[in-house]
Amino acid sequence: MSQNPDFPGGDSLPPLNPEYPIPSPPLPGTGPQVPPHAMPQMPPPVPAPIPNYMVWAILETVCCCLPLGVAGLVYALKANSAAQLGRYEEGMRAAKTAKTCLVVGLLLGILGCFLNILIQFAAEVAKGS
Repeated sequence: MSQNPDFPGGDSLPPLNPEYPIPSPPLPGTGPQVPPHAMPQMPPPVPAPIPNYMVWAILETVCCCLPLGVAGLVYALKANSAAQLGRYEEGMRAAKTAKTCLVVGLLLGILGCFLNILIQFAAEVAKGS
């Protein structure tokens, strides 16, 4: 390393000058004040997506239980509309109602199929005797 004649000892930094002291870090609370609107803010929490029972409602309407399938379809559409408008609570209520209609319709459809098989079986047994 070559020696710099301007600085004694060949240092790469100049010696400290008492006329220009090194600034000390600011004390807490004494730094530059940031206006509240300029402070970084956390985005609002994103709610969980509203469940969509549309496919289930269509399948149940066609295959299982028409009245409760249509009711489930109507409430699934209400849930989708509320989700698009940002009405989370209303959408969750409509989705819950749609799910209830669809579960009850599915259970009634299964029960109806079972009763139909039972009646057909009883009719065959009665015809055979």
